[in-house]
Amino acid sequence: MAASEVESKSTLLAEIKALHDTPITRCYQCGKCSAGCPMAEEMDLLPHQVMQCILLDRRDKVLDAQTPWLCASCLTCSARCPMDIDIAAVMDGLRQISYRENRPAQRQIARFYRAFLEIIGRFGRAWEPMLVMLTPVSLRQRIQQAPLGVRLFLKRRMPLLPEISKGREEVAKLLKESGLK
Repeated sequence: MAASEVESKSTLLAEIKALHDTPITRCYQCGKCSAGCPMAEEMDLLPHQVMQCILLDRRDKVLDAQTPWLCASCLTCSARCPMDIDIAAVMDGLRQISYRENRPAQRQIARFYRAFLEIIGRFGRAWEPMLVMLTPVSLRQRIQQAPLGVRLFLKRRMPLLPEISKGREEVAKLLKESGLK
C-alpha cells in the first residue's frame, strides 16, 4: 500500500479525535477508569480495554461491544484518569460512530437511542410512555414491566401527556446539526 493510501484510511482513533479532542494516546492502561466504573460488571469490555482497542485500531471489536451503550456517562472514569483523558467523551464518540454505521450487534440498542432522540427532538424533553412504546422489547417483557409502569403512573412519575419544552425547536435544531437526528 502506498503512503498516501495509508494516510487517507481513517482509523478509529482519528474518528474519535475528530468528534472529541481528548488525548487517547496518553493512556498507559493503569485501569483506574475500569476500577471506578459503576457499570463495569455489566460490560463486555472494560473502559481501559476499550481504550486499548482504539489504540490498536480494533474497530470491529470495540464498535460491536455493548460497553459504549452501557456507559452511564457518569464521568467517574474521566475524573479518575491520571492522564486527563475524557473517557466518557470517548464512549460518546463510539456510540455516535456505531449509530452512524448501524452496527448489526447494536441495532436494538440503537433503536432505543433513535427513539429517545426522536422524542427529545419532538418535545424538547423525554416522554417515558412513548419511549416505552418505541422500545424494542418482547410482549412478555412488557407484561412483566407493567406493574412498575402502573406504580409510576399512580405516583405521577409517568404522565399520559407529554410536557412540551419551550425550547423544543432549538433542541431539534441542535440534534439535526449534530447529525444524530
